Amino acid sequence: MIGGLQCLKNGMMLLCLAYMFIAGVYFGSHMKLSDIHQTSHYHRKLLKFRNKPCDTINKIVLSNNMSYNNKRQKKSSTLLKTGMNTLNNNNSKKDGHLIAITNHRKKNTTKKVQQHVKHRNSSNFHPKTVKVSIDGRHDFHNVPCDIPCKWTKGGNIMTRAKILDFPGKNTLLMSMEGPKHYHELVNKGNHALLCTTDFDSDIMMNYFVWDWPQYHAPEPKTEAEKFATGVHRGKPKPNPRPKILFLARNCKSLNNRERLVIHFQNENLLHSLSSCLNNFHDPDLDKKMKKVEFMGKYMFYAAFENERSNGYITEKLWGALASGSLPIYFGAPNIMEEGFLPDPKSIINYDDFKNLTALTKYIRYLINNRTAYMEHFQWKYRPLSEAFKRKWNFSHVHSACRVCRWVTAKRMGLQWDHDQQNIIHIPIEKPITNKSIVGNI
Repeated sequence: MIGGLQCLKNGMMLLCLAYMFIAGVYFGSHMKLSDIHQTSHYHRKLLKFRNKPCDTINKIVLSNNMSYNNKRQKKSSTLLKTGMNTLNNNNSKKDGHLIAITNHRKKNTTKKVQQHVKHRNSSNFHPKTVKVSIDGRHDFHNVPCDIPCKWTKGGNIMTRAKILDFPGKNTLLMSMEGPKHYHELVNKGNHALLCTTDFDSDIMMNYFVWDWPQYHAPEPKTEAEKFATGVHRGKPKPNPRPKILFLARNCKSLNNRERLVIHFQNENLLHSLSSCLNNFHDPDLDKKMKKVEFMGKYMFYAAFENERSNGYITEKLWGALASGSLPIYFGAPNIMEEGFLPDPKSIINYDDFKNLTALTKYIRYLINNRTAYMEHFQWKYRPLSEAFKRKWNFSHVHSACRVCRWVTAKRMGLQWDHDQQNIIHIPIEKPITNKSIVGNI
């Protein structure tokens, strides 16, 4: 360029023009667009902001770590005037999703736009029918469920079944027995599903029934109503036998519950009416009185499981709560975990006492103190806790239906809520539940 000016001074016009043309072509071909932007006011401002902390400016973070190209540099430098960044429609589709970080002066919150998540509702959710065959049978029948669900008849203490049209492992093992009696229930091994009483199993099996009458009694208005006869809503009788009732045929338990029975028999506190350690006969047994009604005749019921495993809580406990008798519980070590019981005082827990002597002393105290005894039933006149309702909410739906839900979730790549035993983000128009019961959430 300087040489071209010297040519003009010397009056050599044609030669100077040729020199300047050659120089322009040379420098133009070697100059980058970014070099031109170095002189831009807004580009200098962009470089200045790059050295500041992220929370002082608004940013756009692109998926796949895509860098700004020259066009985006030019566009971002222009948008920097307004303090915000945008993407054109075409680029946003290619990038998938973006994370918009708001200004720190506006609560500094982060809002994520989910990537490739299609909104699903009951109108466009059309799962394939789930078929489960027990012992190779093909006599399928419909199971009441919010998912198309068919099972065959059959089943026993240890039920083995096959899930049809399901890739990979397609069998399940189902039982309501304890894992210490049936070691196969400890883990699922080669099965796709393990269904046991343990709350850590894939599908939880339960003895708990919501429509038992103990949940929950209305506040009594009179003394006569407070101590009404019968088992209406699980209220205790006015004059129950001041004894412990034990009903069991199995005298070969794995937790040696027989030791407790013999101890209380020696203390003249327990009646065993079944074949195991029988020491009493009641004529009402010959009248085929319902078990729950018969349990209500006693102040206490020996809810002694035949093994001690987490989550193994049988009808021995729930039946006692329904009867109006106060259960003395000896079973699942985790029974006092939040949500398992309607109230911590709804039972007398064996593990809360140092020894049998201390437990016996407390039982005698309750026999002689009606007010203290009735404190164990006050929970029946209060609303159920949210923890209890949430813990057992899954049991509103039969385990067969919950298996079909799980299979559908796996087939369609949907998330599974283990605690509630349901598919996540799928609103169901008509959930399967009993409207006549309380405790729904």
